[in-house]
Amino acid sequence: MLKQLLSNLRGNRGHGGRAPDALPYQPDPVDPPGDTAEPGRAALQDWLKWDRLPPFNAEDLYADPMRAQAAQLLAMSADQQRVESLLRGLLARPEPHPADYLLYAEALLRQGNHDGTQALLREVGAFPPALRARAACINGQLEFHRGDFVATRRWIDIALAFAPHSAAVQVLNGMLLDAEGRLDEAVVQFRGMLATRPDDYTARIRLGIALHGQGRIAEGLHEQVTADALIHAASGSAEIPLWDGRPLQRETILITSNAGIGDILQNMRYARRLRLQAPEARLVLWTRAEVASVAPLTGWFDEVSSDPTLDSSRFDWQISLVSLALLHFLDEKRPDLSQAYIRSKPERLEAMRLALENCLHKPHAGSRSLRVGLRWSGDASSIDSRRNVPPERLHPLFQLPGICWVALLERGNEQRAWVASGATPMVDVSEHLGSLADTAALIENLDLVISVDTSVAHLAGALGVRTWLLCRPESEPRWGAGEQSSLYASVRTFRHPGKLDWERVLGDVADALALFTKQRD
Repeated sequence: MLKQLLSNLRGNRGHGGRAPDALPYQPDPVDPPGDTAEPGRAALQDWLKWDRLPPFNAEDLYADPMRAQAAQLLAMSADQQRVESLLRGLLARPEPHPADYLLYAEALLRQGNHDGTQALLREVGAFPPALRARAACINGQLEFHRGDFVATRRWIDIALAFAPHSAAVQVLNGMLLDAEGRLDEAVVQFRGMLATRPDDYTARIRLGIALHGQGRIAEGLHEQVTADALIHAASGSAEIPLWDGRPLQRETILITSNAGIGDILQNMRYARRLRLQAPEARLVLWTRAEVASVAPLTGWFDEVSSDPTLDSSRFDWQISLVSLALLHFLDEKRPDLSQAYIRSKPERLEAMRLALENCLHKPHAGSRSLRVGLRWSGDASSIDSRRNVPPERLHPLFQLPGICWVALLERGNEQRAWVASGATPMVDVSEHLGSLADTAALIENLDLVISVDTSVAHLAGALGVRTWLLCRPESEPRWGAGEQSSLYASVRTFRHPGKLDWERVLGDVADALALFTKQRD
């Protein structure tokens, strides 16, 4: 069945497969063509062609030379200072054109200035219909990522009224339905999009997520595999044939991973089956730089690389990690939770043990203390901020006796300042965490990991370390519905009572931690 599917995907590449929209919206940078006399105009035409938001009117952009130049520079992702200078000049005019506000909003978004963007686009009623829809969609995306679903719905309704067929508006509507638990409606929304846009990568990925939420795992993976085929068609590795499931001998197969760190760690387990079935094949994992240090610890890959210039002529086949996951589910119907699949090297494990012992020479850290690693936040710039625990909510946990708290923060994490302030009893060992492999070795030296939904939770689960997951209010369905995680045998989930309530969640964790400490003693 998978062989048939993967063979069919060769002919399902479509045209122009695009990477998923990064919300808050950040347009794909467009490199100016080198063989044209008008790279700015060509870049702008390409941007307008692929722009998923309710569109600009090209005539409006070219009606003013200064506006046209600013738009072209934005499309080329070139000279941002020059862009800002031009846009400020446009807005300083007695009666700026509405497109000037939207272009300036575009520039602010690329700088990550979300508050400034919303301040600029607050009065959407003053814009003409098409630009009103664009401004409303951007506002809706930003509110969605802040976790204000009421405001998101208000902006979506405005955008739908003026641009009901916009890809960005439809995707945002489907994502909100999903986040609200209206999975059936979300599935209908995304299927409707794909009926007219079968090559829409984002709609395929979001449909797969919604199907996962309904417990339709194989169907969800099928959509993700199809999305991977679109990326394959648009990528530089498109000349490498997709593996169709045939037996492998001594061929070299490239295993790709177009996902976040947690997803890669989760799906890496499925390479084990390929390793066992094809012991003579050469397996090369092409992955994110962050994962490159930890993937070799599985023992399944002959090579792990994050080099974007990897020579495609070296490979006989390629397949994505999510395709390997689908292969497993078609046969087994469920993930293999029976064993950990990442193990630190003994020398790194011992070095981290010594480093941890040195850091624990603190007044609050007794020799019999339970060593608990804590990760209370991830990326605060997106909807994932709803997974983050406000630091002040953690103090009841710190009152429990007999526990040595270790902050699971990498170098450069902004939360280190809070730990260093002395406001918590947590020990900061981030100076020893130069890679994900270092974090893995630290985790293996702990008795327990408590984490929000980040790559740390996935890493601890893959290591088989006892882990308590602090679910976000709209918990991702992949973790399962019960207390026992459906992804990792060592992970236990703690959930909100239907709405955001960290006091309740952390109260449950404190009770469980007190019992665990007592049983350990």
